Amino acid sequence: MINEALVNEFEKEFTAAGGIFVKVKERLKAVSYIQKVLKEKGSDTCVSWDEPPLNEILGGLKDVKIINAQASNSEWRSSAITSEIGVTSADFAISNTGTVVLKAGNGKGRLASLLPPVHICVVDSKRFVSDISEIFAQTKGMNVEAQREFLTTCLTFITGPSRTADIELTLTIGVHGPKEVHVVVI
Repeated sequence: MINEALVNEFEKEFTAAGGIFVKVKERLKAVSYIQKVLKEKGSDTCVSWDEPPLNEILGGLKDVKIINAQASNSEWRSSAITSEIGVTSADFAISNTGTVVLKAGNGKGRLASLLPPVHICVVDSKRFVSDISEIFAQTKGMNVEAQREFLTTCLTFITGPSRTADIELTLTIGVHGPKEVHVVVI
């Protein structure tokens, strides 16, 4: 069951941070949106995670070379460096901050969300939580090994495009990560 209030709060916070938010009713519309962004950026290649729901969506793209984490490690890394677009899913979407949370793991390398200038994150509407405490509350009662598996060794929190003001205190977008972050909610 989708909680519209959580999705709406996420949209408000995420767009306030400079992110681009799109809500679609079906996977086919997500495919169309990703195809549109690829065309706008003049790209026919993207680097992506290797996971079944995302692979199903990306499989609908036409005339696009998709390098996912099934590729050899060196091919995937070099593709992440040169690709204009990285596509991932999200493990959680935190509504009160407009933040997507990505768990690194097998087939889910961080480079896809950090190196390409454009990051598209596809989020299932069931992944929304109101705040970060809800994520960690899910680990209650788990033994240490189960907690490690649930949280992995690295969580990436993304709230809009990369920002820095470390050069003469001037805000600059996209120096240490993507200049554009799109969240597509299905």
